[in-house]
Amino acid sequence: MNISRNNLVYSLGRLRHLALRFIEREMERRGIEGMAPSFGDVFMIVAALGPLSMKEIARLTYKDKSTITGIVRALEKARYLSRSGDPSDGRAALVSITPEAVKIIPALGEVSALMNERLFDGFSERDCRTLFRLLGRLGANLKPASSARRGAVSRGERPGKGGRP
Repeated sequence: MNISRNNLVYSLGRLRHLALRFIEREMERRGIEGMAPSFGDVFMIVAALGPLSMKEIARLTYKDKSTITGIVRALEKARYLSRSGDPSDGRAALVSITPEAVKIIPALGEVSALMNERLFDGFSERDCRTLFRLLGRLGANLKPASSARRGAVSRGERPGKGGRP
């Protein structure tokens, strides 16, 4: 894949697609069923921080609440998550992982570690730092102009921190 300014967004989408396919294959090898690779962030956030409200999960994952509802329903159906009433707010539900789900957390960690190993095969520490610094700058360039006016800059652009203008 030859990445250029003209196809960066396509290339990032392609990398995401390849990563999700890799995760899917590895989860299948480990017998994890009923969880799409794209549900992993929701699952792991609930596992680490739960029980959480749907609103809080949406905030932490940068997804719409309606998207979270669909993911939580699918993970409930697969018996990885469960919902219960929030004692402090009768209208809200709290999402928790199930005892069955606790058993797959190590396997998901293995899949994630294997994917990272494969992604960065042949990269030096310097290559990784450069990649992440540049990706941070790309992200900062897409933030609203109002953020930039308030003084938000990417780490590589701070005066005296070694970033190039």
